[in-house]
Amino acid sequence: ICCADGGTKLSQWMPGELLFDNAVNNAKLAARTSEIVGVLWHQGESDCSDELYPTYQSRFETMMQALRKVLNLNDVPFVLGGLGDYLEHYPLKNYIYINQALQNTASCNENVGFVSAEGLMSNPDNLHFNAQSLYEFGIRYFEEFEKLNRRTNTVGKNNLKEDILRNEMELL
Repeated sequence: ICCADGGTKLSQWMPGELLFDNAVNNAKLAARTSEIVGVLWHQGESDCSDELYPTYQSRFETMMQALRKVLNLNDVPFVLGGLGDYLEHYPLKNYIYINQALQNTASCNENVGFVSAEGLMSNPDNLHFNAQSLYEFGIRYFEEFEKLNRRTNTVGKNNLKEDILRNEMELL
């Protein structure tokens, strides 16, 4: 269920805000014929300002818990993607703190994993991952999802790695 909206701040994804409501509505519609077995989260560049990054973790956890509650996703893994190290060349020096907040969230919350973007490269814009890095990132997302899924058994054991990887890549 793709709900991505590039260049957005976490505040736009909070309960009661348009993007949160859109994600909930799309998920509820999809749940009529499908089962939600995981949530992939990749956001944070727009929260790298000196004013926003210090509260990112608490704000994100509030949003994540609200999403879990309203969609009954208590046993569903959340896989959080780190921001690329290439952002140090962009005016987003605080990206490291967003990554720390995401890592802390993963280590302090059940059924939450973190996927590092270490070593991944950007497009010439120094803001978005290049194609090869996106492919590698998709594999990392899958591996973390699979690790979390072994604990929660959200997806049946008969699913092929390629099928899940393709679904994860479609979400990017």
